[in-house]
Amino acid sequence: MISMADHLRSQEYERVRHSKSMLSEPRLSDEDAARLVEAYERSDTSAADYLALITENRPFTPPATTHVVAIDSGTYCASVAMPVVFNSFLQDHGNQVVQELLSRYEVALVEKAPAGGIFVHVRSAEAEKRLVGQEVNLLGRKFKIKRQSPFDSKFYLDVFGVRSTAVANDLFMGLAQLGARPFFLTPRDVNMDAHVATPTWRFYFGQEEPKSAWLRYQSVGVWAEVLHCPWKTR
Repeated sequence: MISMADHLRSQEYERVRHSKSMLSEPRLSDEDAARLVEAYERSDTSAADYLALITENRPFTPPATTHVVAIDSGTYCASVAMPVVFNSFLQDHGNQVVQELLSRYEVALVEKAPAGGIFVHVRSAEAEKRLVGQEVNLLGRKFKIKRQSPFDSKFYLDVFGVRSTAVANDLFMGLAQLGARPFFLTPRDVNMDAHVATPTWRFYFGQEEPKSAWLRYQSVGVWAEVLHCPWKTR
């Protein structure tokens, strides 16, 4: 006898299989693939020239830059496979504006946000503006689309053992002297009702990746030594 858990699991597997059928890996034609094989096996093509050859023939390439909005679904989709979320967004969104943008290939990328929710990357600022405030169906529930927070895409460093604002400010100045001026700093864990915090501060920086100048240090863990501070980083 099949248990309810097994039945639900089989339904989930079926949804994943159905969703994956909507996705495909764009492959080269046999002729273009043969050209790549020949260039690769000759071993006399520079990496830059070989990359240009790939780029020239690739049947699909995401846009170099996008504008991002967020479906405010919190952790609702966290445990659901991405192909299922992708399928639900494409098929069940129930929104005319979204459908129009999809038909014009304005939607470039859909991904889970690290802190919860779904990021939707679109190709223009106009598409971003039109989506903000819209309501979409996702996995059987309705959610609002909002602007992406400026902090969502920033590289950050957490420093623990910082027990005062004065110390945090000193760290800010030390990082700035290293050429890594933070964009923002704040206590990371705060109970706003009681105004009680942990001694961990988060330093946001103005880009999505660490600056190349930072890479001379083997890890962010040595920053404390460079700054002559006893605190550790993570």
